[in-house]
Amino acid sequence: MKKVNKIIMIILFLIFCVMAVLVRYGLTGSFDATVYKFVIGFRSDSLTKVLLFITEFASVKGIVFLCAVSLIGLFWKYYKSLFLVLNVIVSTIFNVVIKNIMMIPRPNILRLTDETGYSFPSGHSMASVAFYGFIIYLILSSNMNKYLKIVFSSFLVILIVVIGFSRVYLGVHNASDVIAGYAISTGLLLADIMILKKRGLVKWKR
Repeated sequence: MKKVNKIIMIILFLIFCVMAVLVRYGLTGSFDATVYKFVIGFRSDSLTKVLLFITEFASVKGIVFLCAVSLIGLFWKYYKSLFLVLNVIVSTIFNVVIKNIMMIPRPNILRLTDETGYSFPSGHSMASVAFYGFIIYLILSSNMNKYLKIVFSSFLVILIVVIGFSRVYLGVHNASDVIAGYAISTGLLLADIMILKKRGLVKWKR
């Protein structure tokens, strides 16, 4: 299992590196434009309001609030909450560093919300995987009923996907930003989980 996780991590980091090179040399324009054209076909006032609300679940304020709640809610298992927060912090640091290295401007299209800073990779996408992805792992490794595990985990996976969709829909990111964000953050999440397993702090339960 460790070898499989390492292989997956390598693949994810390679995907990120490939995306970074393609974006850096402007080779994703056609792909991003095609995805954007498809996504804006769903635009409506009601959906915009919903996605503006959902995207906040991965904003800085939203994640900070949820991390604070997690620290309180998991206080009896402090190492889990600390690893959750640590995973989010590491993901955020990577995002800031990569953005300032790449310095890719946000797409020059109609934006439905105000955003500042560079575009690549998507911070919301990375934060959603870092936080909700870790929650999914905690759920799957818990003693919870297996059907409830499926329900809650599926809900969080959908939330992560919708957050990524919202970033393109709102015009603040390209699809390549979101994909790269998912790839690098999932790789970091797997690394965090491997550390937890190695220390015997969390065991997988079926």
